[in-house]
Amino acid sequence: MTSLVVYDAVRSRIETQWTATPIAWPNEPLTLPVEGTAGFDGCFVALEFDGRLFGQASIGAPDDQRWDEAGTVWAHVMAPAGSGERVQRGHAVAFVDLFRGQEIGAIEFQDCEIGPGGPDEDGSWWRISVRIEFTRQA
Repeated sequence: MTSLVVYDAVRSRIETQWTATPIAWPNEPLTLPVEGTAGFDGCFVALEFDGRLFGQASIGAPDDQRWDEAGTVWAHVMAPAGSGERVQRGHAVAFVDLFRGQEIGAIEFQDCEIGPGGPDEDGSWWRISVRIEFTRQA
């Protein structure tokens, strides 16, 4: 589980800088715009957070110890099945660009990957998953 520090920093960045698609936050309701609504191309981004809390990165007196958090932000760019991948891949690249090589406080966003596409469990949606690795010195 990712810490609140990372979750809040990622959420703030997305809410202030991402306008391309609706965002499906973990365990929150999502209502998509009606098909044909201006600016809505049928895609949305579903987020997941995976964290590894905390690895000791130093040895020393208790006040001098450093514990690093590492983890992954997963962004699944979803599109209706059969609608093609071009627009969806454009969203994936743009989402990566929000974080690639960026720092937010003590959080460093590092390696990013855009995976292959594939259907969801019931075949209604096509998913392209984006992996964004991070570390945070705590």
